[in-house]
Amino acid sequence: MKYNFIYFLFFILSSCVYNEITLDNNIDCRTNETPSFQNCIKPLINVHCIGCHSVTSNSGSLDGYEAVKNMVLNKNLIGRIQLDMPLNGLMAEEEINIFIKWVNNGSLDN
Repeated sequence: MKYNFIYFLFFILSSCVYNEITLDNNIDCRTNETPSFQNCIKPLINVHCIGCHSVTSNSGSLDGYEAVKNMVLNKNLIGRIQLDMPLNGLMAEEEINIFIKWVNNGSLDN
């Protein structure tokens, strides 16, 4: 009985993943100095933003590269995600830093 509990505990603890943003090719967006739009930014937008900022949104679309770049250049996207977006709770600091690194590297469509 004791060993069953230990195996169960090992299984539960080894299967937990917390807030991991990893690309399909195992590049971690949090540590990548040049995060890509397709692999790092777009997944974050899909998780945190697209529910309110879809193509039909009155508050501005974040659906696709051009829309996101427009929000970065003209609507202070970085400032907003640092202060008050998304409305249901700010992103983790490491997720915000991914956006900042992407912008600092030229907001490329890669």
